Amino acid sequence: LLLVCPVLESGARSVECRFPRGLWYDLLGWGKVTVSDSESDTRTVPAPLDHLPVYLHGGTILVLKHPRLTVNATLQTDYKLLVGLDNDYTARGILYVDNYRDADSHLTGRFLNLTIEAGRVGHFLRISAAGIYK
Repeated sequence: LLLVCPVLESGARSVECRFPRGLWYDLLGWGKVTVSDSESDTRTVPAPLDHLPVYLHGGTILVLKHPRLTVNATLQTDYKLLVGLDNDYTARGILYVDNYRDADSHLTGRFLNLTIEAGRVGHFLRISAAGIYK
């Protein structure tokens, strides 16, 4: 889950953002916001010109790729995992990749569908993946 806090006023350097309950990580600055007592909470968060206020929900794994100028060039880049642990030190995400050439690859079975899980084991973070590749 991602939460984007839009900046609607010209020249604003902060913005009021309503956070649902849970742990939220500032995607660009790595600060944390914790909302535990109510269903949601409004907070004032920084919004400098070079920093979009985007937050990753604790318990979420994002799979990222560095964009290039073409699809083929992007496909050659490595996948990266961005793990936002929840209060129990766990997270989960899904990666779905089709062959990008066929509109019906989900019907013909030419796709990758992985569930990625992370959890704390002692002082270590264990990441596992299981899924289907056809």
